[in-house]
Amino acid sequence: MTTCFGSTAGSSSPPTEGEELVGPLSLSLLKPGQFNALRSRYLNPRIAPGAANLAVAVRDGGGRLLGVVAMAPSTFTPDEAYVLPDFAVAPTDYPRLSKLIVMAAMSAEPQLLCQRAFSRRIRRVATTAFSNNLVAMKYRGLLRLNKRSPSNEDGWKFQLQYQGAMGQHTLAESLQMWVTWWGAPTTKTGV
Repeated sequence: MTTCFGSTAGSSSPPTEGEELVGPLSLSLLKPGQFNALRSRYLNPRIAPGAANLAVAVRDGGGRLLGVVAMAPSTFTPDEAYVLPDFAVAPTDYPRLSKLIVMAAMSAEPQLLCQRAFSRRIRRVATTAFSNNLVAMKYRGLLRLNKRSPSNEDGWKFQLQYQGAMGQHTLAESLQMWVTWWGAPTTKTGV
């Protein structure tokens, strides 16, 4: 298994310009202070913080930080993990890196971590996105849009509820699918 349970080792820097992502992906548990520092550095400040029971860093094979996922047990559905924030690091050559973080959050390894942390079987993942668009592109094709309603948060038009299966693929399969569908880096032409 490619998961680093209990480890916070590895670089906290993202891949620099021109560096390729390498497999295998790994997860490392984050302490609350580490999570809050990464959250304040990479997440949109307009997104209100939530209390996470489990926070993990997603790293590539070189130990470089790709993104962060924080989860809590769902208060409405017993077999569901609720994703609070999931975010990719920036800047990077990979414009759809956030899709890889979502795919990693849906994989079997975080499912096992959630089941251990929440002391219950987890089969699904859910999240809420606030957007000025009708859909959140990072979830499109990965999670099902269950509900779209007017936002109750200032600065956003829509509140989008997403849900999907968890544990249907591994971290290695996540990386393989992402590379195939969305993993092309942007090219710098100098123009």
